[in-house]
Amino acid sequence: MATITNRIVFHFPVAASSTKIPILLRVLQYADSPLPNASTLDQMALEQSADINRFDEARILAENLLGLIHTTKAGLALTSRAQVILKKRESIQYDLLHYIFYAAWNEEEPMKDTRSWFYRAICDNLWSMQEVVLNREMRQTFTQQLSNQITEDFQFVPDISKVSIGIQTMYNGPIERDQKKRPGKIH
Repeated sequence: MATITNRIVFHFPVAASSTKIPILLRVLQYADSPLPNASTLDQMALEQSADINRFDEARILAENLLGLIHTTKAGLALTSRAQVILKKRESIQYDLLHYIFYAAWNEEEPMKDTRSWFYRAICDNLWSMQEVVLNREMRQTFTQQLSNQITEDFQFVPDISKVSIGIQTMYNGPIERDQKKRPGKIH
């Protein structure tokens, strides 16, 4: 189960994998002109990828959270931030995306971009653990720790204690990104 309230979200849908964002950006980069709408971009990215899952969630994150895609009168286009990222080597692109995901949440606007807060909390907790084997027991423990951290850090939100996250959210979301690079352990 994902952590969702009326106004805040603490998970990344599986379909929003960070590996999809560079594909979306490259589709826009190589398009002859801005693409007319979001569904066209999503379809073109799906056709140019081995991924069988839709791209709309990743596109929404790239637009709204990361500021990499914007809508012009002519259609969807890359922002200057996205253009800078695309000029870098692929490995650097992922480092830059990590930084943007990590830094998007702002303490002064705590209800905005809570997916970024969640991503940051996962990164910080994993960093403090250093090396960890992500077996089922560890994921359950880690999930409970993050759930407690959400309750504590967002105690000003009515009914925040009723919100829960599940280990599937943990495994299929941000942790999955690191495991694709280093199966079995996160260093």
